[in-house]
Amino acid sequence: MLLEGINDINFHGQITEPGALTAEDLIRGYQQLITRAHMHRVMIAGATLTPDQGVWLAGPVGEVTRQKVNQWIRSSGSLDAVVDFDAAVRDKDNPAKLRKTSFR
Repeated sequence: MLLEGINDINFHGQITEPGALTAEDLIRGYQQLITRAHMHRVMIAGATLTPDQGVWLAGPVGEVTRQKVNQWIRSSGSLDAVVDFDAAVRDKDNPAKLRKTSFR
């Protein structure tokens, strides 16, 4: 299960200067891991990145990056399976935010 990138986005993904982290950078990293796993006949499932609006490091630049990475995870066909954590936990009225839950 490959679930990587949200911390990279939060720590580096709000920068817009040349050389800043991009969705394409993260996707290239995913592709390297997928290739290496497949070289060893290991199946690899990818998990979408969960919403993080409200985290002090989160912001609009990072949200665009997260959405691009998630779209690639869902649609690229590069992974052997996809677990859509984003769809499972997002707020339907504000997809950039985790939905509220209550445990009783």
